[in-house]
Amino acid sequence: MLKPVSILIPYQRKNGEVHLWTQLRDSSDQLNGRLEFPGGKIEEGETPLGAVIREVKEEVGVELSTADLFSHYNFDGGLLIYVFLYDDSDGVFTLDGYKTLQEYQAEPDKILPNNREILATLKTYFQQVSE
Repeated sequence: MLKPVSILIPYQRKNGEVHLWTQLRDSSDQLNGRLEFPGGKIEEGETPLGAVIREVKEEVGVELSTADLFSHYNFDGGLLIYVFLYDDSDGVFTLDGYKTLQEYQAEPDKILPNNREILATLKTYFQQVSE
């Protein structure tokens, strides 16, 4: 059984559009070079929030104290992903990692496969909260 995973989606609102932050995956597998949200496996005894805070510090060097649980997803093969949102209105994540939601959806091959479903849900969510 796979360990559950927590990921963080930093976002900013600019000029009426939602911008999401990703990093470039550096791995030795077929997903190398794709864009991904920071995060990783939840270790034994760790909460999903604790895991995402730890992983963001390890991967990106950004220290967070909290994030908002958005949803969780069960993918084929037994993968459970907890998705947290972080309103980065203070700009703690580098600006060069931000793109609009539409830019990510226009280039689906650059995004990790499981994140495509998450992006579709986010599009609906951000449309609803901006109305």
